[in-house]
Amino acid sequence: TWNWMEPPFGTLSFMLLCIQFTRSQIQNLGIRPYTEMIIEMRAERLAKQFPQYDQSVLVLYSESEDLVKNTWLSRFKKLN
Repeated sequence: TWNWMEPPFGTLSFMLLCIQFTRSQIQNLGIRPYTEMIIEMRAERLAKQFPQYDQSVLVLYSESEDLVKNTWLSRFKKLN
């Protein structure tokens, strides 16, 4: 009964494997993934906006914050 799903699952699994391999090879070459570049740019922008504060503290804070706020998770925590 699952014979019709084997080719799409096999193709999808191989595609995901190739994407993971490509990402690891990009990291091995020393090229930063897109998300790391965005986080670094955000940290630099925050440090430039508030020069009166210690730059290293602002950069560390900005890098530790999530890129996207997870609103459903905060609602869930409030319920518990």
